[in-house]
Amino acid sequence: MGLPQLEVGPRTDVLDRCPKAIGMLMLLRSMGPEVIATDEIGSSEDLKALEEVLNGGVSLLCTVHAGDLEELARRPG
Repeated sequence: MGLPQLEVGPRTDVLDRCPKAIGMLMLLRSMGPEVIATDEIGSSEDLKALEEVLNGGVSLLCTVHAGDLEELARRPG
C-alpha cells in the first residue's frame, strides 16, 4: 500500500509492489526527486537504472548486501 514502516516525513513518497529499476525511472521522469533511496541493489537492471538516475542529477542512497568487501567485489555489477 506504499506505506513506510517508519516515519519518513511528509515530503517522501514510497513505492510498493513495483520493480526497483522501473520504480526509479518512474520517479525520475514524473516526480522530480532530489534523492532516491533504495534497498538491495543487485540486478543489472537496477544498475542501469542507477546510471540513468545519476545522469539525471538525482542523488542516490542505496544498499547492497554482502558478507564483506571481497564478496562485494566479486559481484559482476
